[in-house]
Amino acid sequence: MQVKGTAVKSTKDFVRDAFPDRFDEWIEALPDKSREIYTSVLLASNWYPLQEALLIPSELVGKLFFDGDIAKAAFELGRDSALRALRGIYKIFVRIASIDFILKRVAEIFKTYYSEGVFEVLERQENRVVFWVTGFQKGQELIYDRIAGWVEGSYRIISNKNFRVSFKIYEEEDEKINAKIIAVWEEG
Repeated sequence: MQVKGTAVKSTKDFVRDAFPDRFDEWIEALPDKSREIYTSVLLASNWYPLQEALLIPSELVGKLFFDGDIAKAAFELGRDSALRALRGIYKIFVRIASIDFILKRVAEIFKTYYSEGVFEVLERQENRVVFWVTGFQKGQELIYDRIAGWVEGSYRIISNKNFRVSFKIYEEEDEKINAKIIAVWEEG
């Protein structure tokens, strides 16, 4: 599985902006393959290996900057990625889009970040949406924290409401991991 350079670049930008005094420490602590990715020119349009470009660096962010809470780090990285994207290149799109408009295009948005997998709406209620995400391998569960963070960040910008986002993983026999991501929002 591969991930688009946009997500990789947002990880680097997050660490550089949130922990500028420790950015070099993070780079140096990355394994060789990950460090090579992060010290080269990152192109938003390129595809990078998911494990080395996103999961391992996210784990290290958790270990170094979130007191070992890797899940929280991945969630915050995903949230920050959405905020950067939706306040940047997609700014005009977000201004005119409704939640239902975005929901109809969620599969297309997902494909711009990941080379494989499916992200679809299972259920939509007045203040709740349930997504079904498939295609990730066992050992890549951390990606769901990142996706949940992205969902929260993007929906906060689109709707200006408070969200709670959670997920539940369902494992399959073929080594693939499926998950339901549940977003519930409240006024305010």
